[in-house]
Amino acid sequence: MNFRSFLILVSILFVSFLSHADPKIGVVLMHGKQGSPKDRSLEELNKKMLDADMVVIKPEMPWSNSRFIDGDWDKAINEISSKLNNFKNKALQRLFWSGIALEVLPQ
Repeated sequence: MNFRSFLILVSILFVSFLSHADPKIGVVLMHGKQGSPKDRSLEELNKKMLDADMVVIKPEMPWSNSRFIDGDWDKAINEISSKLNNFKNKALQRLFWSGIALEVLPQ
């Protein structure tokens, strides 16, 4: 099993565990550097979260492939914080930030 498969498996197990909890859960699912919200690496995890009745947003981050890098760390944090406003009035009891960043190492 490669490292990417391992991370996806651990994430799916985590989502399965959370899905048995009673509280409504919200997740900000972030892509890695030079990625995008449409990355295939996020899709399976996103689907599992939605199937578990979680509220999920996948924003385009300042370090995405189409915006690389259009601001500093403070701008990124402010932008992520503003995305949390999408969860207002959804009666959430728990909120998580999650993400996957994969790097290809030279062989």
